Amino acid sequence: MPNKSQIQILNDPKFVIWDLEFPALNCHKFNGETLQTVRQQIIELLTDGEMDVRQLSREVGIKEKEVYEHLTHISRSLAARRRKINIRPSECLKCGYVFEDRKRFTRPGRCPRCRESHIINPSFKIT
Repeated sequence: MPNKSQIQILNDPKFVIWDLEFPALNCHKFNGETLQTVRQQIIELLTDGEMDVRQLSREVGIKEKEVYEHLTHISRSLAARRRKINIRPSECLKCGYVFEDRKRFTRPGRCPRCRESHIINPSFKIT
């Protein structure tokens, strides 16, 4: 029987345990024999291939805004292990401007050249 603070959600063949006090930090996905935190899941996904925030959000089951917060912490922990997150920068769909010098993980609001907001999300990969 789970605690009052835990809800078990059964999906075939995985299940997720949510701690309601700290849902973004303490979500664990059970797949086979391993329990993984959200950050461990993101690290595993980005090590396997390049993904954007929307894809990560769907895979891990959290909001896009929460993915950005986790990416900041993941980049710090990877730096200690001499690894890093490679970012394919955002790009304006109208004029083709590439946001190469942008250091933040979040998507820019508007293009500085044409002022449009039709921008491709950045994607990430761990190397």
